[in-house]
Amino acid sequence: MKILHIANWYPSRPTPHSALWVRNHIKSLSEYANNKIYHIEIRHGKLKIKRGENEDKSSYLVMYLPKMYWTIIELISFLIILIIVKKKYQDFDIVNFHIAYPNCTYLNLIRKWIKIPMVITEHWSGYHYNFNISNPQKRKRIQRIFQESIPVITVSNALMKDIKLFSETTFKGYIVPNIVNTNIFKFEKKKILTGSMRFFMVSQWKWPKNPFLIIEAWEKVITIFPEATLRIGGYGPQIIEIQKMIIELELIGNVIFIGELTPDLVAQEMQNANAFIHCSEYETFSVVCAEALCCGTPVIASKVGGIPEYIQSENGILVENNSSEAFFVRIIDMLNNNWNFDFEMIARDASNKFSEKKIGRHYFSILNDIITN
Repeated sequence: MKILHIANWYPSRPTPHSALWVRNHIKSLSEYANNKIYHIEIRHGKLKIKRGENEDKSSYLVMYLPKMYWTIIELISFLIILIIVKKKYQDFDIVNFHIAYPNCTYLNLIRKWIKIPMVITEHWSGYHYNFNISNPQKRKRIQRIFQESIPVITVSNALMKDIKLFSETTFKGYIVPNIVNTNIFKFEKKKILTGSMRFFMVSQWKWPKNPFLIIEAWEKVITIFPEATLRIGGYGPQIIEIQKMIIELELIGNVIFIGELTPDLVAQEMQNANAFIHCSEYETFSVVCAEALCCGTPVIASKVGGIPEYIQSENGILVENNSSEAFFVRIIDMLNNNWNFDFEMIARDASNKFSEKKIGRHYFSILNDIITN
């Protein structure tokens, strides 16, 4: 099978940290198919175009515009796709768009020129919030993408439901969860001392993540368990406020910010923690929670989006509402129940669900089904 991937988000030379999960999805197909990847994206910045090839042989064309007028962006994206793809599509069995908007705005026209099966793989949480567009007329340009009877792959049932509600239509849908690198995120016998109370959080700290509720909760946790520690890794625009809050609440020593970490160090922190904590207003999936499970670490997480689809009582605790009090209660529940989890079983079950090999085989079978039907 030959697959033409067109990605709006991708870790290219101009955007090295962007959408690693998209690259991982595509990479998982390598055992079963030949992939050709085009990263086509328009970003805000000084007017320029960056075009070239990445180390993985994917091609990129990233345009920067000083002002982001979305109708113009939609048209430019369409023209770029048409120019690049129109002469090449006949070499492929299927076109896989990753992130529908804005590249698929004119999907109805693209279909007139590209006469092979198509599919959209979607990760974006924007559908849950209607892209913050209050005017129904403005939403129509995105809604019509999904009214072309093109199959859609999402990372969770929650995201699939959000897209159908947003687009006010139905379509054939498939679920392909995100991938965890199980060579890094794997079970290691925990090195924590008996009776220790070590928790860990990590993320790209920006909304909809809400680490502040956990820090607030920790002020109460240490009144009952003074030795409990919360270690926080990651980067992002919320970092300054996180550090400020730790100081203001006099939590230095109990809440420790350790900064940006490599995947290996993230895995070590997860392996050495009694539990992983994740507070967010919404998640299409949450890779970090799945990574923690693959390390055998139970998760305390917000009951939002796709998280409840793989966090159950056997591997963690779901918090019904996002408040510092609710997280405090659930953290204390876990502490008082003396870590009643089978760490090795948690890791084994999660690795069986989220490994590259498992997801790649499942993803390929879906694409094959779309081509043959």
